[in-house]
Amino acid sequence: MKGDYPNVKYMLELMAISKEMEKKVRKWNQEIQVDPKQEKRIQAEFTQAQAASTAKIKALIPEMGSHLVALWATNFLPAEKEMASLEEIANRLAKARPNHPQVKQFLANLQRLQGVNEGAMAPEINLATPEGPNLALSSLRGKYVLIDFWASWCGPCRRENPNVVKTYAAYKDKGFEIFGVSLDQEKAAWINAIAKDQLTWPHVSDLQYWNSVAAQAYQVSSIPMTFLLDPQGKVIAKGLRGDSLNQYLANLFSKVASCRLHDKI
Repeated sequence: MKGDYPNVKYMLELMAISKEMEKKVRKWNQEIQVDPKQEKRIQAEFTQAQAASTAKIKALIPEMGSHLVALWATNFLPAEKEMASLEEIANRLAKARPNHPQVKQFLANLQRLQGVNEGAMAPEINLATPEGPNLALSSLRGKYVLIDFWASWCGPCRRENPNVVKTYAAYKDKGFEIFGVSLDQEKAAWINAIAKDQLTWPHVSDLQYWNSVAAQAYQVSSIPMTFLLDPQGKVIAKGLRGDSLNQYLANLFSKVASCRLHDKI
């Protein structure tokens, strides 16, 4: 039992940090339902709180050494922003516990995650649409495609959707498409959210929550999460949302237009 003490100690600290963040999110969700005009303030507060929470967890990781609780800590780190921390944990545990089953699984998952970085070919996604038939991601080749991982129950996703709707309207006629991948469990909730938020692009889901085969293939650990693909299906950016998404697409399609003009001359 003595040898388990560090694992228990740090697990309790991680749970406290997580519960503190969950409490804030519940409060913000209640606020925005009462007064939607508070969305901008709440989004700023959420971003700040999320950064503070991540910083607290990262500060604990060096103390954890090669204890297995470090693996649990990785569940609280957004992979798209904290790859260096994940790799640090992987290197430490690979040296100290190379044959441990949980360590082996983590290393394999991390390898898959690294495989969906910028420059990699996007793994195929072929799941059911709200209407029933499957739709394959590869069927959208030839366009710039934003894979948007979201869910009806995800407050930050729903607050981001109005921006995504505006972005889609601005670029859908320029060779841009969105491929919505939902981590919902209830089909009715998924369909109702699509209708309510007016998300007119293609959608798919296997209704398996975090066990979604697509989420696992892309190692999505938090939502909203996006991957932007070029017309050949290669990942050219990830984690874009809000102003960063709009600015990236504005620059991208400005370059595309310039290249097309140059080809005509």
